[in-house]
Amino acid sequence: MGGNAANQMSLLIKISAEMETQMVKNRLNTLIEVSKLEQIAFKFNVYSSVAGGVTKPNFNDPHQCRFGRWYYGGEGKAQAGNHPAYRELEVPHHEIHQIGRQAFSAWQAGKKSQVIEALNQMETTSLKMSHVFDQLID
Repeated sequence: MGGNAANQMSLLIKISAEMETQMVKNRLNTLIEVSKLEQIAFKFNVYSSVAGGVTKPNFNDPHQCRFGRWYYGGEGKAQAGNHPAYRELEVPHHEIHQIGRQAFSAWQAGKKSQVIEALNQMETTSLKMSHVFDQLID
């Protein structure tokens, strides 16, 4: 009887450890999906601003947007900092802010072709960032 209880306890501990691992992975996956949505929202605000909307996205500080706070504020680093792809997010994230700024400035200057060029560049950079997000999930 004692051996059976020990086996049951061992199995319970193993299942518990597996559940914890899966919960950590699911949390990271959820945070990545939220980051993708935030990226879409940021791009929407850029599109809205260059279409004459009243919204002006916060282009200036990539550390202060929601993704920047996740990435630089500790939670992102704690969740994914050891993954090689994590460091690959920084450059395209900064580029998206810079390109958004360029698109808005071009719109203010009435330079439609530069606005279109910047928006196309923003989409290309966004796609690169999405691929890196996907690497973090895999």
